Amino acid sequence: MKYLVFGANGSIGSLLLNRLKENGNNVFPINRVFDVEKIKSFLDGDQRSCFVIASGWAPPRAMKGDELIKGNILYQKKIVELAQLLKPKGLINLSTVSVYGSVKSSVLTEREPINNPTFYGLSKLIGEKIVSEIKDDLFIVNLRLPGVLGKNVQNSWLFRAMVKLKKHETLLIHSPNSLFNNVIHTSELIRFIKYVVKSNFSFESGLAVNFSASKPVVFGKVIEFIRERFDSNSVILTEKGGTSFYVATRVLSDKFSYYARDTFEQVKLAIDEIKCMDVEGKTQWP
Repeated sequence: MKYLVFGANGSIGSLLLNRLKENGNNVFPINRVFDVEKIKSFLDGDQRSCFVIASGWAPPRAMKGDELIKGNILYQKKIVELAQLLKPKGLINLSTVSVYGSVKSSVLTEREPINNPTFYGLSKLIGEKIVSEIKDDLFIVNLRLPGVLGKNVQNSWLFRAMVKLKKHETLLIHSPNSLFNNVIHTSELIRFIKYVVKSNFSFESGLAVNFSASKPVVFGKVIEFIRERFDSNSVILTEKGGTSFYVATRVLSDKFSYYARDTFEQVKLAIDEIKCMDVEGKTQWP
């Protein structure tokens, strides 16, 4: 199987690229501008390929509407045109739970109504619809991700909370008694990609699926688990108000027979990586 990773210079895309290479796969990195002839040469007529879309712009990097349109909508259209030309076996699009907007339910399912998403969330939702237009031609899945953890992925709230706890700083949280599984480690994405490829993409095409850790746990226990792992002296303060939800993964298990590692396992993977960072949050990977 040959992989084309779009957004290979981004924080998530670069990790996927390296992990796929480490596993001995034949991988072609693609950034904003791609050379169709070079891609054709890489594939060499082999249609047993998989597109992995980890591209797209997100706050705080891109806050302007025109940048989000360019990165999350127009670029998706180019990828779809390339897929129609090269006819890969499958396409895995990394999307976000931000497509739902303001979540009113305590459990986020794929049936949650879209409720006033940010322009970022809306642009990712349109990107999903663009790639799903070719679901009858090849296998398509849109993975709606919560906070992503992994080396160099530093834009999630939980990552910033972990750094604060490592530095023994005060941490302010809300809803400590609510259930939480709103996290996914990049290694889980690799695990899923390999699973789908091994199955020869033998699943329903065109689905949008919540992709999150299994086994929700009480949020306060997650924070305490992190604090203990860092042997932290941080004070945890609780503020009133705020809404919370956990992510249902029933469609993932029912439609794909796939079960992600549980919340504590995903968090522990990130803790072990953050231990390789200095107190300023700069990476010092061995």
